[in-house]
Amino acid sequence: MHHDRRETHPYIPNSVPEVRAAMLYAVDAASVEDFYVDIPDSLRLRRPLNIPAPIKAESDLVRHVEDLLARNTSTREALSFLGAGCYQHHVPAVCDEINGRTEFLTAYAGE
Repeated sequence: MHHDRRETHPYIPNSVPEVRAAMLYAVDAASVEDFYVDIPDSLRLRRPLNIPAPIKAESDLVRHVEDLLARNTSTREALSFLGAGCYQHHVPAVCDEINGRTEFLTAYAGE
């Protein structure tokens, strides 16, 4: 499949026009707008998203994302009860050792 690189974005999946057209055809939709007709116009974003220009090198992309993430306060800096019990905590290495012991395998546990 040949496509014009100017019409695609590396971070937006299915942005190749031919792929998008095939997907719309598969769900019998005339346009992407068909998916949003039930959302009131007052709630819809009518301006382009502020998406940065493509970052070609993976190392530059990692640096960019890390810079964005550095703006956040992490759980290392502040106490947080978000996550419904999923949080950074210490798990002793012996737990992995015990968990991997074969004598704990039963016919019910699978291998």
